[in-house]
Amino acid sequence: MLGIFFQQASAQEIEARQYSNAPIGINFITGGIAQAKSDSYRLTTEAVTVTRIIDVFGQSGRMSLLLPYAQLSGAGSMGRQSINASAEGL
Repeated sequence: MLGIFFQQASAQEIEARQYSNAPIGINFITGGIAQAKSDSYRLTTEAVTVTRIIDVFGQSGRMSLLLPYAQLSGAGSMGRQSINASAEGL
């Protein structure tokens, strides 16, 4: 006879303030810039986030819109030829 047992699984979110009690109807705007450099390359990333706290079945929830943008530029050489390149976009 083969028996199958079910147990309730539980989990916890890693984000520190995932379940904070924020007032419903509040809007947040956040932004950040990160930059990484090496000898011949530079990567710059910007991001803006708009978040609204909403009511989800009697609990507070959130909806977020994230807009990232990045620029990458660098220079190098192949043999005797120098190469410069750049790229940017969402």
